Amino acid sequence: MSHWFPLLFVDVLPVESVLRVWDCFFYEGSKVLFRVALALFKLNEDALLRTRDSLEQFQLVQEFPKKMIHCHHLMEVCFSRTVALSRTDIGELRRQHYNRRKRRSMMLKLQNQQRHQRQHVGVRNRTAPIPHSNRTFQRAFLGWRT
Repeated sequence: MSHWFPLLFVDVLPVESVLRVWDCFFYEGSKVLFRVALALFKLNEDALLRTRDSLEQFQLVQEFPKKMIHCHHLMEVCFSRTVALSRTDIGELRRQHYNRRKRRSMMLKLQNQQRHQRQHVGVRNRTAPIPHSNRTFQRAFLGWRT
């Protein structure tokens, strides 16, 4: 799926479908690419839900665009209400994703700083001299004479 957008679905969909996608893309803009991707998922929703693990899902996602024989059906789903997506929707989703990534990045940075501080404190504690010897400990706490 990661190569769907940069390649504009070339080598992913059959030629007739690619030409229809391009036609819509040049007329309506980038939102069509998102709609086509969502339509592909919608058309294969049942098969995806039946998968048992992520590897099986990945394989299915790689295969199902190549099986799209009827470009007219793909376009119908693409522009139906079930896959409706505006530029405003895409902008909002991008903003939400950016904010999530930013929070995650800040959290990871804080965790790394805390880990570094713990390691630094641990090194200081390990190298600190022991304040008393075993004999001093025995005299002080056990009352033994040595």
